[in-house]
Amino acid sequence: MILEKNRGNAVSGSRIAMSLGVSRNSVWKAINSLRKDGHVIEGGSGRGYVLARESDALSAEGISEGISKSIAADIDLHVFDSIDSTNKEAKRLAIGEPSRIQMIVSDQQTEGRGRMGRSFYSPKGSGIYISFLFAPTFPVSKATLATGAAAAATARAISSVSGKQCQIKWVNDLYYDGKKICGILTEGVTGIESRTIDYMIIGIGINCHPADLKEQAGENAGDLGGDISRNALAAEVANELLPLIKDLDPAGFMEYYRQHSNVIGENIRIFGSGISSRDGEGRPATATGITDNGGLEVEYSDGRKEVLTSGEISIRKDNSSTRRTK
Repeated sequence: MILEKNRGNAVSGSRIAMSLGVSRNSVWKAINSLRKDGHVIEGGSGRGYVLARESDALSAEGISEGISKSIAADIDLHVFDSIDSTNKEAKRLAIGEPSRIQMIVSDQQTEGRGRMGRSFYSPKGSGIYISFLFAPTFPVSKATLATGAAAAATARAISSVSGKQCQIKWVNDLYYDGKKICGILTEGVTGIESRTIDYMIIGIGINCHPADLKEQAGENAGDLGGDISRNALAAEVANELLPLIKDLDPAGFMEYYRQHSNVIGENIRIFGSGISSRDGEGRPATATGITDNGGLEVEYSDGRKEVLTSGEISIRKDNSSTRRTK
């Protein structure tokens, strides 16, 4: 925590030892342990220790430093070097019926999953994988808004931390520079007796640094370019998202969602009813808008209109000749 607060500036070993109430030898051992964990710490005896500004190893201290105090008071933070899945860990934590929001962050996932049961490639050192577990205080009817809120909050967080503007592909993906850099998976933990959603889980995977994603994630996968602090980003996602999930009021995020949509006005193909985007042609339509409830408004070639509340879409490649606007 001391080095994180003074990132880029030297802090003497004696000052660290005094602040922590330990010996300088204990400080030296702790510094070496942090270096083994991937933190870039320069300096040494007689010169002070410097946590390099470019160091981007994930840590509970680094994330906690960026979370606002009012929000931090409601969170239990869990940070892992590697885990099977942050959403799976959230489900395990749900068994204990926690009263506070659980925030799980990992540097790597070995069994990451996305929508439709697909694998979500989660390599070490390049992305950030976050899940929030919380007990909803809003009506069940609003539950479908959680993914949209997460998409808007994550896009805002990326903009705040890096200045980069992402586009939102209905309903759960973020794009930067024409490539998918983030996927969101929202799940519910229901009670057998109550038949209600006891807990919700919002999982967010963000590709931050360049990595070889094509073989595992496809040609459409991209990243934010690397010049971003993953600790700062994880903290800002919490700062942006957690106020929204208290009541899931569309007024807090839906206009932002619309403004950053990359599908409104585009010709799309709709997949559903057992047809995935990896097979079949899908049903052609034009996306004309997004409702306050997060539904995608579409218009078919025969003039018929519909609001999609679930499913999957892809943007058609023939937009240049047949694109419509709202």
